[in-house]
Amino acid sequence: MLLLICSILLTICIIKWMYRDKTLYAFADQIPGPKAFPIIGSSHKILKKSEEDRFKIVQDMLAKYETNEMTRFWLGPVLFIFINEPKLIQQVLNSNDCLEKSFNYKFLRLDKGLLAAKRETWVDHRKFLEDSFRLDVIKSFISIFVDSSNQLVASLSQTKEQDETKIDIFKLVSRSSLTMVLATSFGINASEVHFDDEILKAVEELIKIISLRCHEPVLYFEPIYRMTRNYYREKKYRKRTTYYLDQVLKERRELISPNNNLTTASSVATMRTDITKDEEMGITVQEIPNISLNSHSFIDHMVMQSGAFNDEEIHDHIYTFVAAGYETVALQTFFTLLLLAIHTDMQERVHCEVVNVGDINCESLDKLNYLDRVIKESMRLLPSVPIVGRETREEVVIGDKKIPKGITLLIHLFNLHRRKDIWGDDAHEFNPDRFLPENVAQRHSHSFLPFSEGLRDCIGKVYAMYAIKTMLVTILRKFKVSTDLKFGELSYKADITLKICQNTKIKIEKR
Repeated sequence: MLLLICSILLTICIIKWMYRDKTLYAFADQIPGPKAFPIIGSSHKILKKSEEDRFKIVQDMLAKYETNEMTRFWLGPVLFIFINEPKLIQQVLNSNDCLEKSFNYKFLRLDKGLLAAKRETWVDHRKFLEDSFRLDVIKSFISIFVDSSNQLVASLSQTKEQDETKIDIFKLVSRSSLTMVLATSFGINASEVHFDDEILKAVEELIKIISLRCHEPVLYFEPIYRMTRNYYREKKYRKRTTYYLDQVLKERRELISPNNNLTTASSVATMRTDITKDEEMGITVQEIPNISLNSHSFIDHMVMQSGAFNDEEIHDHIYTFVAAGYETVALQTFFTLLLLAIHTDMQERVHCEVVNVGDINCESLDKLNYLDRVIKESMRLLPSVPIVGRETREEVVIGDKKIPKGITLLIHLFNLHRRKDIWGDDAHEFNPDRFLPENVAQRHSHSFLPFSEGLRDCIGKVYAMYAIKTMLVTILRKFKVSTDLKFGELSYKADITLKICQNTKIKIEKR
């Protein structure tokens, strides 16, 4: 019976797609791409393949067609258009008719958050939320970044004392990054953030589940997806990840309520500080003490904007910032450490620059020019988000092509950042000096897009850079990192964010 229902639903959906506006197919025929068959399109190339193989197949396909401005790919009856040329990417990212995120962002189930919100919601909310990411606000977060990084170094020192030759530094960096994001979101100190590793595991599993759904066109249809085991796994992990955030949001709303007379930090200090365990969630949380209502916290900014945000919008914005922010910062910090562990000569040059940094603040971090170039080069070779997507709201002209309404446009940053016609014959090699000002001036501005660009660029890009720099300075002043891995031998997969397939535990040594 289940198989019959699935077959009927699938047939209905396929017919619906097949009888869409005929201009879709006329347009698709203009764009080069791999051979496509009726109904299945080109999906036979990636279905039932490993995540590593899928990533390599798409990478090779785009390399084959990279001299074309666009590449077509039919995943079942769904058409994707990869935009290859920087000048066309600039048009897409700056077009009002390409402000919608691609349809698969809805699988995040954060429809009101900035990352996935519809254009109308995004336009209104972006204006309000930009105040939370002003430079003066980010400067006030540096002490939290430093405290979180010091906790990370203490964990590394403890691990080293246990004579572990290789460590999973990504796990430790992830904890530090999540601490930063939670503390700055909720207006608390880094030492007051307590969470169980189950939260990290739940986020990781959620990302895998959503990524698998993106690669299976039959699962794009919600009624079919709800019949799968992954749907129930998604519900379980989503419940775990939102539990902590929901508890804090509830207390903050009660605290700032007009009927509440708590208006000072001292009165807030009476909030409970006991550790509580939620058995069903499998996580430990600590209630939030000593929070000032005058904090720059992300959550307070939204809660105090009377009438600007409803509960669902606040939830989605907070969860988007925490989930997306912590992992991208953690990944990019880890990728930079791994690249420096492979290229030890450049690591020594970074150490010479950071070892004499006194107090860590925005001004001292801004002076670290070589470290800045190293981070940007790690973002070029290993962008934490390897693909970004947009959807056309209306028919739009990009280059010499009229793209119909409702088409999904993809920008494959991983391939863009490695094109030899843009970056030279050594495009696959690690060379931070590519980001010397004189070299940057020779490239198109949209050849390098670690935080996307244009109208829907990443609102937290300045926040992310200071967080990454703080962690790297704190670690590299105290430790030397090394690995037996060779950069050219690395293989990759994309679980929404970029992952390395090999075991990436690295060696650490106290300086």
